[in-house]
Amino acid sequence: MTTELDPNGFPVRVSDDVTLISPGLRGVAVEASAPAGGVRGLPGAFDALAEALRSQDVQTQRVIEIQDTQEVPGAGGTRGLGARHGEDAIEVQVRPPRDGWEQFLLHQDESGVITWHFASAGDGTAASPGAATRGDIGEGVRTYQIPRRVVPPAPAERTRGIFTSLGKKVLRVVAFKVGGLLIEKGASAWMGRWEAKNRPYALRTVTPDTYLEPEGPNPDWKDASGKRSLLFVHGTHTRSHVEFTHAPKDFVSRLYERYEGRVFALDHPTVSVDPNHNIEWLLDAIPRGIELDLDILCISRGGLVARRLAAEQGGGRSIHVGKIVFVASPNAGTPLADPRYLNDFIDSYTNLFDLLPDTPVTIVLESIIGIAKLIAVHALKGLDGVQSMVPEGDFLKGLAAMSGTAEQQFALASDYEPSEPGLKAFVTDALIDAFQKEANDMLVPTESPYEGSRLAPFPIGEGNRLVFDRAQGVKHSGYIRNPKARAKIAGWLGA
Repeated sequence: MTTELDPNGFPVRVSDDVTLISPGLRGVAVEASAPAGGVRGLPGAFDALAEALRSQDVQTQRVIEIQDTQEVPGAGGTRGLGARHGEDAIEVQVRPPRDGWEQFLLHQDESGVITWHFASAGDGTAASPGAATRGDIGEGVRTYQIPRRVVPPAPAERTRGIFTSLGKKVLRVVAFKVGGLLIEKGASAWMGRWEAKNRPYALRTVTPDTYLEPEGPNPDWKDASGKRSLLFVHGTHTRSHVEFTHAPKDFVSRLYERYEGRVFALDHPTVSVDPNHNIEWLLDAIPRGIELDLDILCISRGGLVARRLAAEQGGGRSIHVGKIVFVASPNAGTPLADPRYLNDFIDSYTNLFDLLPDTPVTIVLESIIGIAKLIAVHALKGLDGVQSMVPEGDFLKGLAAMSGTAEQQFALASDYEPSEPGLKAFVTDALIDAFQKEANDMLVPTESPYEGSRLAPFPIGEGNRLVFDRAQGVKHSGYIRNPKARAKIAGWLGA
């Protein structure tokens, strides 16, 4: 069954559980059937999202597709609906979840940009009177404000990603059991247990034949002791093999040959614990008596782990750090890690990887969904791994007080501006508040990797850094797939 939206803002019921109020927007709403179990087989959904939802025990309640969307200037202006960042919005009214469950909503626009939406704390407003036709939502509803803008579909060649239903808006109302999210110590305890099970610590050797596999051979520490080795440290939400997805084999082979096979990767939790915890585990995992002589290649938050390891030089362990290559590392932090912008943080991460369809995005999405669940239950304290990236936050202040550093430091950074209209509109609306018009790569300020912060300036000079300008189109997740970036990394490391 299809239902026409009312551009004058009259509420229209499109299912027993969903009413849409769409001032200034024409379109046809269609309720799509959610499969039993609420996960697999959603219309237009790529398996990565289905698998990530399933793994996080999230069920789909309703799927609404809005087709033939068209903005109508001047219509419905009296309602004054505004989305999270003040842009024009449509309102989605949804039946609240049953006792013991929570709920949030995923929105995909016509171009494939995905955003996560949450009801306000204690939201139980009355349903709009006079909603047209079918069913009865009842007196209590959850309301979500969704951006109204209509954008062109993404280019035709982009046919695979998290979603493939381009050219329409898709609303997915999902729910999950609250269960253990709020017991014991709340967010950090729940997320810590989840990461311990699903993102455990591991040290592995990286070879040209195994770098795309989730596991690899154990390091031969006796062979590495006293010899220059390369340590790879991944960023938030990912694993080492995910970060290397777009690295061609010849790039990995160059690094492998340069270090005579002594290339290691640290897989580690990134959300619930800070880099101090990551380094404590690493040092405990390396046998006593081993002399570490390391270069480090680190991506995003991995740069903070690398700096924390370099600070251990001169301590009780025999550690020497020669070079660190920072790839988009938040050395001055990122404002998106601030709890005020955590919704924007997961929105931005989702769209970074959505636009890389060949990436194993399930791993990233599972972690993002975990944070979404915590936002939904208003339990955000204790996400120490994310909070370590807050500009001038406690972790960065502590790191600034430590003296150890590498002999040489290099940095890759980017000033990124999307060219696709949908992603450009998202960046303009959603990220401008957090970044205050500061140049960024969609997650980290452009200067953060090489200038450091007011409390801990490096700086990394122009001769030891490469900064991509807007014309080169390198976003936060796109450095390793860029040939110029790979060439710089290899050159800096002597490969």
